[in-house]
Amino acid sequence: MNVRFFFAAVLTFFALQQLGAQDNIPLDTLYKRASNAAFEGQQETAIKLYLQVLKRSEQEKRQDHHADVYYNLAVIHHLQNSNEKSKEYLLQALYFSKLTHDSLSLGKSCFLSGIFEFLAERPDSSIRFFEQSAAIYRAIGDAKREATAMSKIGNIYEGQGEYAKATPIFKRYLGIAEQARDTFLLMTAYTNMAGNSYNLHHYPEALQQVKLANAFAAHQKRDFEYEATLQLQSQIYEAMGAPGEALGTLRQY
Repeated sequence: MNVRFFFAAVLTFFALQQLGAQDNIPLDTLYKRASNAAFEGQQETAIKLYLQVLKRSEQEKRQDHHADVYYNLAVIHHLQNSNEKSKEYLLQALYFSKLTHDSLSLGKSCFLSGIFEFLAERPDSSIRFFEQSAAIYRAIGDAKREATAMSKIGNIYEGQGEYAKATPIFKRYLGIAEQARDTFLLMTAYTNMAGNSYNLHHYPEALQQVKLANAFAAHQKRDFEYEATLQLQSQIYEAMGAPGEALGTLRQY
């Protein structure tokens, strides 16, 4: 027998056996396998497994995984730049999130909807979705996701040049970060606050805030954020009429 043909036949046999085995495992286990594949970046495998979860759910007349599965399919297709397909799955995710009272999936689906509205250059609609997402996360006690949704709203206001509107949003973000005692959130919060203060020409406040952001970035060894905060710090010194301090800051990286 041809050796290559033999090994190809063996691999095909095991692949078919593995696919067939999916029908013999509990639905919840199949769902976990799909989620693990998605987490590990195995997108095509995750898609196939998630679709099997939906098929099995229909057979077993269950809907408890629908919202999360549709949301994850929407995310994967968005990452693959298949945005039309992603939007189709997202509509299903929103529907089943409400139908099954799945607050976490609803919060995530509203957040992704906010991203799509922003990409479509509909900032007001985007803000409404991010506000809904933040409110849902607040209700279920998910501080980190609430903070992320709030920051998106602040970023949109900043992008529109409405810096004063962004200020209370970023202050709320900072409050959440302080309550959560999360160093990454604190770094991001102070970076947002520093940029906002700089844009409002509140330079002493901006300088204090950016130094705190830089300290958190250095503590976490976040090189990209460390350099970004140093660049902002240099810009603030320039605006304050301190070119020597600005140059000295740039020499730190």
